[in-house]
Amino acid sequence: MNKDQFQDLLNKYTAGQCTAEEAREVDQWFKDIADTKLALEPEKLDEERLKILKRIVAQMNRNKVVAFRVSVAWKVAASVSIFLLAGYFFYTDKQNEITFTSEGRQHADGKMVVFNDGKSVQQILLPDSSTAALNPGTKLSYDKIWDGAVREVNLVGEAFFDVRKNPEKPFFVYSGSVVTSVLGTSFSILAPAEAKSIEVMVRTGKVSVYDNTSYERDVKNSGIQDGVILMPNEKVKYFLEDKQWVTGLVDKPQPLITENRERDFIFNDTPLNEIIKHVSEYYQIEVIIDTEDALNCSFTGDVAKLELHDMLTIVCESIGAHYEVKGSRILITGNGCK
Repeated sequence: MNKDQFQDLLNKYTAGQCTAEEAREVDQWFKDIADTKLALEPEKLDEERLKILKRIVAQMNRNKVVAFRVSVAWKVAASVSIFLLAGYFFYTDKQNEITFTSEGRQHADGKMVVFNDGKSVQQILLPDSSTAALNPGTKLSYDKIWDGAVREVNLVGEAFFDVRKNPEKPFFVYSGSVVTSVLGTSFSILAPAEAKSIEVMVRTGKVSVYDNTSYERDVKNSGIQDGVILMPNEKVKYFLEDKQWVTGLVDKPQPLITENRERDFIFNDTPLNEIIKHVSEYYQIEVIIDTEDALNCSFTGDVAKLELHDMLTIVCESIGAHYEVKGSRILITGNGCK
């Protein structure tokens, strides 16, 4: 089946016009999606996901139905979003299947220099068994032996770090004008050469980010912290020219808890405040509801397969509310149930 044929089939499937045999074919595609190299291009996949979402919401609005079950078609939409994480490759579980290496050029001063000149992510094993996943075009340098009071690396490019916890030896990443400091956590840094801004995104744990000059002057000498502290699913972009920090949520927040998610995100006439409690617990994100009327609303549906923003869209649409991201928090507004 070529790309156009697959596109036509998926369109028929989402419109409910497939034959039983065609529907089975799409269902099988969904089951195998994790191990299949898809024919559709990322832009087409994104269009398809949004198209399915709009159809579901439109159908809900037409029927004024609050309760519904997510169909296999919606699961396909959720699965499509998984393949759109080009900038967030580090959030997948595929790392467990990748072999880490410590290959690089060793300089006379004991520095290791690794440059990823390939087309895929390169996994690096650091001296303390922490790991770094380097995007193509990324350069990483560090001491071959870490026998001092700190663990330090220099980064130019984009990388995801999974740092082994060691409170006695802080871990520092120097990326241009920004210093990122952790004890043990997982996070990513986007700091291309000649960039006008540098971005840090946190997957787990707590991360401190400073301007390099402020760090040398204040943090090392007097303990004054002139920077920002990030928690899981938070990010900061530092604009180099005007030295401004802009914090917020990562584009695709990931659950910090995976156990029981399949169970806890299947709702049956569940009050909104209980749903929000689950979201806050699993994603460690503060969710604020601006009106008590919305708290009286309830929702029925299986949203366990959905990423956070799609989940919130479905829940809010079903109760006549809407949500928006305000910095590192989520605000839900509404006038009560439909």
